[in-house]
Amino acid sequence: MKDVKTVLFREDNSLKRKVIVKANGQPEYFCNCVFIDGNYYCRITEVDLVSGNYYVKGTIAVEYDWEKKCDVPKNQVAKMIHGIVSCDNNKPVWGYFTPNKFSNVYAVLDGKDITILNHVVAAKNGFQESYAHNIFYKFKNDLQIVSPFQFDYKQYSYSSDDDAKRFQLAIDTYGKANFPFCKDMKVFYPFVKKYTYGLEFEICSGYLPQRLLDGFGVLPCRDGSVNHTNGELVTVPYTGTKGISTVYYLTKELQKRCTVDLSCSMHIHFSGFPKSRIFTLTLYTLMCKIQEELFEMFPHYKKDPSGVKKKNYTQMLVPLPTYSKAVYGDFKTYVNKMYYTLFHKLSDGQYAGKEWNTARAEHPQKVKWERPSRYAFYNFQNLLFSKRQTVECRLKVGASY
Repeated sequence: MKDVKTVLFREDNSLKRKVIVKANGQPEYFCNCVFIDGNYYCRITEVDLVSGNYYVKGTIAVEYDWEKKCDVPKNQVAKMIHGIVSCDNNKPVWGYFTPNKFSNVYAVLDGKDITILNHVVAAKNGFQESYAHNIFYKFKNDLQIVSPFQFDYKQYSYSSDDDAKRFQLAIDTYGKANFPFCKDMKVFYPFVKKYTYGLEFEICSGYLPQRLLDGFGVLPCRDGSVNHTNGELVTVPYTGTKGISTVYYLTKELQKRCTVDLSCSMHIHFSGFPKSRIFTLTLYTLMCKIQEELFEMFPHYKKDPSGVKKKNYTQMLVPLPTYSKAVYGDFKTYVNKMYYTLFHKLSDGQYAGKEWNTARAEHPQKVKWERPSRYAFYNFQNLLFSKRQTVECRLKVGASY
């Protein structure tokens, strides 16, 4: 039985519905019509729906958009890319598509630069990626006209904090990227679902192409502690199922594109926990109590970097005095005293007061590599002296990405 909502006037003119006169002078139910350029047309028989807009049938030329998977007005082609969109009988299919910074790949074919819809389409057409040239190719002769790609980490700042606009742009761009939830990471999600986390990957060679930097929310930065490249790749804050999936897909790409040596590490920043004094002291005390066991899980050079690193970037924490009622009186007094003691240590010699305090969200020493207390295996400086309020785990080696 036909849905009553799509019954045309000529099929049944007895329905109690508003009737209007169309451009051709024929009656039609109002609910079946659209208004175009001062006239009514039947949306079922007399118009085309293109990119969400109605046009009188036969009055608009259309082109298929392989990115949006729909017809679009021909006049929009100027804003689109003409490139390889599919493969048919081992031959490339050419077409138009809306640019997508997260998926489009660039290639060279018969000496000409072309764009391909995505890396899957590229592979189906026999293209492979040259990491050394940052481009896809089908014939080796094409690579002879392409210069090797040189990625210079020295053009960037030492920290994502140094360029707030660049960091915010990376966050906004990453927010638009979509990829499927990785089931292999499902087991880890319950442990991090309450928190946000960001990662720093120190590398000695390699890079990520711009489409992956954008898609994964990654910023290249300088790093003075790493051999060869002097570079690291820093992520925006991750959270939720998208975050844990991003870690999986990102590390898969790093395995293919980057190399590490003993000078490299991976640092993880965590946030999302209480910012109270008692929590800060509790976390610090916990790390002090288990640090010996943690160091046993990693290579010896993490405790003694002689011959590997320029200096010790993962120093052990110095425990705070334990609570004694005879010494400190009530526990609140102890908490406050230990908090100020920790503040003094993490500020590298400053006392909490009107000039320096956590509300200021700024470390007294502006140059981060001149802050001795920063180089603990578990770095608490950002928790007290940064708007991000994170703690940083610095023990992870780089060789096991």
